[in-house]
Amino acid sequence: MSDIELHLFRIKFIRPSQTSWLHDQKSASELFKEAISAKPSSEFRQDYIWHIGNIKKIDENGGSLAVGRTTKTTVSKYDIESGNFVEEYFEESPYTICLYDLRIGFLAIAKKSKLSPSSAGIASKLKKLLDTTHVVRVNEIEVRIDPISDPTGFIQKLSSAYALKRFTAHFTGPNPTDADELFQKPISIYCQAVNGVSGKVVTDGDSLNQDVVVGVTKSVAATGNEASAKIIERQGQRAKNIHLRGDPAKRTFAEDKFSEEMALKEMRSEYERIRG
Repeated sequence: MSDIELHLFRIKFIRPSQTSWLHDQKSASELFKEAISAKPSSEFRQDYIWHIGNIKKIDENGGSLAVGRTTKTTVSKYDIESGNFVEEYFEESPYTICLYDLRIGFLAIAKKSKLSPSSAGIASKLKKLLDTTHVVRVNEIEVRIDPISDPTGFIQKLSSAYALKRFTAHFTGPNPTDADELFQKPISIYCQAVNGVSGKVVTDGDSLNQDVVVGVTKSVAATGNEASAKIIERQGQRAKNIHLRGDPAKRTFAEDKFSEEMALKEMRSEYERIRG
């Protein structure tokens, strides 16, 4: 029996700094819901048409959807009646499931090698599909789907270091509803005000406050952003660089025991663990 491996991503709907009378006042959650409800389809490569479908509401803020592609191909067959070899056209439509939370703004994408070698590849196609929807285009929204990295190892290195010499935190424009008050919210608003897409803040010092840096790291990870640090692990050692980035956080479920309701609950718990 195979397993279902869900990978955690942050989805963001970032508005432009310059408003227009064409723009509405919908929240990020409302934009998210309307965009997936449109069930967009698009041909990104010839004979490779991607779709969103099978939208299902699980609870007030959560649900599931399917994302996949239709491929047109031919197969060679032998026709007994005519005694000839013939070419027949057929369509194949592999797909995978995605769980989502509208309030938090996360996606849990089930890995499917038939669609892409990585869940990030599926996330990229999903972003392109959402880009084609009316609500995204008319509001000039920038859709981002970024992996939520597990910060556990990075935080352990920060907390155990003899000295923290530099901390770099990346950010994007405003969207996440749970961004921390100290860093993410004000800096993302600044990013929007200067018409930026993304940026980073670098802080140097002889010994930075590790508790504050750990708190910001959790927020950075939960919002799908990156971080790095320069630390001295032991007194007398040279400083070294460490990074928060890589594969998205994941949970694995036995296929025969899998339910979308249970998996959504588990992925919410995984998100809350990362967010701290």
